[in-house]
Amino acid sequence: MFAHRLFVFCVAIAAWSLLNVIAPSPAQADISNFDLAAKIYTKWLFRNNDRQGNLWLGHPAEKDNYSGDNGVASEFELTFRGKVSRYVNAGVRIKSRFGAIWHNWWENGDMRDIPDNSGESLGMNHAEYIRLRGYWFRIKPPVPWLNYIHVGSSDYSQFNPWTVGKIRFIDRDNGKGIFVDGGVTEVFHFHLGIIPLPKMWVGPGWTTGLGDTALSQPFYGQDYAYALRLDVNPVDWLKLQAIGTVVLDWEANRFDADAVGSSNPNGERDGAVGLSNRFMHIAATLEGKIEAGDNVNINLLFAYTDNRINELYATNRIPEGGFYNMVWGERRGIAFKGRIDVDDPFEVGFSMKAEGFYISPDYNSAFGARRESDVLLTDGFLGGGQLPTLNIANEFMDFDEPWFESIIGWAGGTVLFEYAVSTFKVVLEGTFLTYTTNNPVNDSGQTVTFNGLQVPNGELLPRDVDNSYPSFPGFHQGLTDTDFFNNINRQDFGRDTRSVYRRYQDRMTFLARLTMSYTAPVGNGLRFMVSGKYIRDTDGRRRLIENDNYVGDLIFGDVQVGYNFTDWLNIDFGFKVNHWRENRVFGTDEQGYSGFITNKYKPYMRVRINFGGVKIYYYMEFIHRTLLRDRHIADPAQRTLADLHWNVFRSKATAEVAW
Repeated sequence: MFAHRLFVFCVAIAAWSLLNVIAPSPAQADISNFDLAAKIYTKWLFRNNDRQGNLWLGHPAEKDNYSGDNGVASEFELTFRGKVSRYVNAGVRIKSRFGAIWHNWWENGDMRDIPDNSGESLGMNHAEYIRLRGYWFRIKPPVPWLNYIHVGSSDYSQFNPWTVGKIRFIDRDNGKGIFVDGGVTEVFHFHLGIIPLPKMWVGPGWTTGLGDTALSQPFYGQDYAYALRLDVNPVDWLKLQAIGTVVLDWEANRFDADAVGSSNPNGERDGAVGLSNRFMHIAATLEGKIEAGDNVNINLLFAYTDNRINELYATNRIPEGGFYNMVWGERRGIAFKGRIDVDDPFEVGFSMKAEGFYISPDYNSAFGARRESDVLLTDGFLGGGQLPTLNIANEFMDFDEPWFESIIGWAGGTVLFEYAVSTFKVVLEGTFLTYTTNNPVNDSGQTVTFNGLQVPNGELLPRDVDNSYPSFPGFHQGLTDTDFFNNINRQDFGRDTRSVYRRYQDRMTFLARLTMSYTAPVGNGLRFMVSGKYIRDTDGRRRLIENDNYVGDLIFGDVQVGYNFTDWLNIDFGFKVNHWRENRVFGTDEQGYSGFITNKYKPYMRVRINFGGVKIYYYMEFIHRTLLRDRHIADPAQRTLADLHWNVFRSKATAEVAW
């Protein structure tokens, strides 16, 4: 704690001294010193159901009334950028609050009896107030080795997804901090950040103490992350980057007599409250980029995390069921990624990329990227992105946005071939995955007791998903269907994309993907695209139990044609087909396991208009989905799970003007 205060004090003294040395003349009010920009954004949603709102997927845990599939809403935004002096720039972004659909006229007036953190507590969550979203100022002193001191909002993109990750777009100005950037020529560069922790998602239980029953009063006013990035370019062909972060979540010392709810109320009081650490997180990466030739680039990255939960100040929510974003206790993990890019070495349009990766089961970047980034070369299961954290944020999004998945426990490699000539391009991917979360085997020659269970020789040693590892709820539950998934994890939607731990796992995956695109010389260019992906996903589960292993054969297909009718009108038509055959998706050893067959057919259309300063986007799709359940049972009369069918039409339109 002393080191933390000393560090902040030194930075403040250095900045104060620097400003006194520079002593610029007072800023003058002049309209030429600042820029003003404005934007109006409007969104329409429609679906053939009776859910009202303007966001397809909102808060995954709390009830809200801005989520729904039928509604229209607008937002207004103002951005100010100013030149205070030759040494100082500043900026502010203000924006109307989200959720006031046109039908409300102003406010819907709902209010909860007990306030909470869902944004629905005070009844004014739909009011069209203007809200301060982002603010910053940047000092650029005339010091050769100091580029700038930035105070205020940041999206944290200056670090990386393995340490402090870029904040998702909707939160892009919510992150704040003090940042110092500098260096010496092009050889050495540094970037230092002091970052207040978001109280809602960095720490055990997605908070820095809020709502934790282990605390009488959460204290988050001194919760900070400290990040340092160092870049060294010793020679033209080699770039080295090291990033280290420390996250400290402080709480009032429960044994201090001055603290609220003290366990020692009769102790000596001195008018001050000492602090104790509730959660500490360390994340560090070392990355090297090598230009091995004119056409060959090599990237190597090593990552390390250390998560420590103080059991006196945090509640273990894993036994409560559901999902938890931390492995309980003290956990250390490592990750490695190596990639080589060979760019058209024969000058015929043929390129190759290869990547190997390893993420240990206890690696977990608590402050890493939650969306907006992708750390692996593979298309993955969902086609969105892969991130090394359990804090994946697939919420507050619409149905046409990409999904992200956790890669904790992944190990394997990807080879990608690309051939591009003129307007023709083909990409072929092959990926093999095994999993570091696979259970070891009891090879002692006798029955042993492990995590409270009797394990015979030759059986997998079970993972402790009751108290240590978060599970949802532990068996492989098939592929996530992101067209219908709603974070409740119903058996007909598949697993949560953050569920990486299971009591028994012996899993292996193979992925193959082919994408071809071509633009024909017809008019303004007639575009064709076809893609297909096949995934073979298996999980042997328990070795000594017959007929419990999961087998998934997953096929994805997409055909698309598009045309630029004018300089301002672009239209695409497409058709997607999915066929997933999954055996023994969920169940028990006593009752057996269910088998699913999923068929989806999705015609869609996408329209883009950029005319006279207004940008219009329209996307519509129709989904016919059938879920044939209990298909491992030959006799229909013996099937206990009924088949399910969907016929869904939905669309999204947006219009944006900026000036």
